[in-house]
Amino acid sequence: MSTHPIDSKQFTQRALASRRVFTSEHPGPPRQFIRRPQVEELLCRSTAWIYGALDLPSPLFDPRMPKQVHLAENGTVVWILDEVLAYMEILIAEGRKGGRK
Repeated sequence: MSTHPIDSKQFTQRALASRRVFTSEHPGPPRQFIRRPQVEELLCRSTAWIYGALDLPSPLFDPRMPKQVHLAENGTVVWILDEVLAYMEILIAEGRKGGRK
């Protein structure tokens, strides 16, 4: 019996909904990794902005910003294209509504 306040199935559903957990059960085509320069180009943002959006103490912090995936001990990081595109849709919707509150 689990001692967590929510069961593992509920946790998995919430984690997948937040797009912070990656699974081999991902439906559809295989996921595609992209590097930071591609993220910059897609979001029209600088390196400093991207890492600021991921850094909790930063005034740029945005909890919805997709987190990078660390692939190697040498510091190689990538993002998942689908997650960046989903984040773009959020930004587009906010921009059309008059911005983030």
